[in-house]
Amino acid sequence: MLGRPGAWVKPFALLVVPFAILALAVGACSEKQCQALPCPFQFAVTLNVLDAVDGGAVSNPVANGIPCGTSGVCIPRHADGGVIGAGTSSIDVTAAGYGHVQLDVTVPAAMIDPCSCQPDYVPQTRDVPLPPL
Repeated sequence: MLGRPGAWVKPFALLVVPFAILALAVGACSEKQCQALPCPFQFAVTLNVLDAVDGGAVSNPVANGIPCGTSGVCIPRHADGGVIGAGTSSIDVTAAGYGHVQLDVTVPAAMIDPCSCQPDYVPQTRDVPLPPL
């Protein structure tokens, strides 16, 4: 029970009120922009790990010691497991049967528009050719 005794606040109101206050605090947004909230997370770095000889996807690559999965696509993290954001990150990539590649990826910062889903960085995608052993 919230508010005065005997009054119930519907759960929907608990969600709508904070978003309405946020919209007033950050300025007016167009209806289309406000409908986009909440925003999906966008990764700062995506790596396509490829065989340096034939260009095919490499299965089960590892980036900074963290397995990426079977597709050959890595969403790397810092070596301590932290999420990569704006700035320059050093990433070590390897896979069974392949050599080691180290690359530095710079993720530029971006201006934040409070009414859009744009992150505060410009996402980067890189192809990483691994040399077979």
